[in-house]
Amino acid sequence: MVMRVLDEVRALANEVLLSVRSPSDFIEGYACVADRFPGEGPLAGLHASLLAASHDWVLAVACDLPFVVVDDLNRLLLARENGVDAIVARDSSGKLHPHCGCYHISVLPVVEEMLGGSERAMHELLDRLEVFSVPLPDKSLVNVNRISDLSD
Repeated sequence: MVMRVLDEVRALANEVLLSVRSPSDFIEGYACVADRFPGEGPLAGLHASLLAASHDWVLAVACDLPFVVVDDLNRLLLARENGVDAIVARDSSGKLHPHCGCYHISVLPVVEEMLGGSERAMHELLDRLEVFSVPLPDKSLVNVNRISDLSD
C-alpha cells in the first residue's frame, strides 16, 4: 500500500520524503525522515517532513489511502494560495481529511507547540490554521486499516 501511494506522489513531486517512525523503518530509494517525536502519530510525521522539506509547501499523504490518485493530489497542489496555511481534502459530507493535504512551512511553530503539549490530533491542527479545502472523491479518501476496509 505504501508503494502505491508513493507512486502517485512521485508522479507529481520532485522531492519525496517518506516519514517513518524510526531510522530503521526506511524504504530503499526514498529519502526517509524519522520522527523527532517517536510514537506521537501523524502530527510527528508532518513535523519531521516540514523540518526536512526544501520547499515552502509539503504535500502530506497518509500511506493508508490506497485509492488516492495523482489527479486528486494535483488538485490539492493547484489550490495553494498566499495567506492560507493548509489545503486539505474534503469528502462529499464536508468532512476534512488532514492526512491528505498541503501544509505551508509556516505551520511548523504551531505543530511544535502541539507536540510540546498534549494535543496530537490533526483535526486540532486544522482548527489552529487558515485552511482551504478541496473536494475529492470519497473513494480517494478511504482509509484502509484492515483488509475488510477494501471490500466497501
